[in-house]
Amino acid sequence: MEKKLIQQVIIPSLVSVIVVLLSLVLAAKQHYGPQFFRVSIETFLIFILPTLPIIYGYMTTDKVGSALMGAMPFSGFFIVTLLKASNSPIFVRWLTNAIPFWLILITSAGLEGYFASQRKIMPCLAAICLYILCISLFLFGIR
Repeated sequence: MEKKLIQQVIIPSLVSVIVVLLSLVLAAKQHYGPQFFRVSIETFLIFILPTLPIIYGYMTTDKVGSALMGAMPFSGFFIVTLLKASNSPIFVRWLTNAIPFWLILITSAGLEGYFASQRKIMPCLAAICLYILCISLFLFGIR
């Protein structure tokens, strides 16, 4: 029971915390530090982050953990973005656009991990399609 809890909840939570802390470091170093550092972290977050649920789900076949692995980092990003935008004068208008975007992004990343954990051809193809959708949505949301 305890091993299952560690595998399903603790590992995805630790990955989520690391990713959110990495994004906070990136935000703090936005005006300081070399541009190469920022570009490499942004590239990691955009392209590698959505692959983590696929890799984790395929290796462990843990449906709950892989869905959490996909959903939790993007939930953390949403919370960080929400806290940054809360002092903006157009916060309410931003929020009405942001909630559907982040909800779709979080859901697609979670489903991506769930489908990858089934280790069958069609669900894995669905996970790859959701990976492409997740990257496309993430890039579409950058303004």
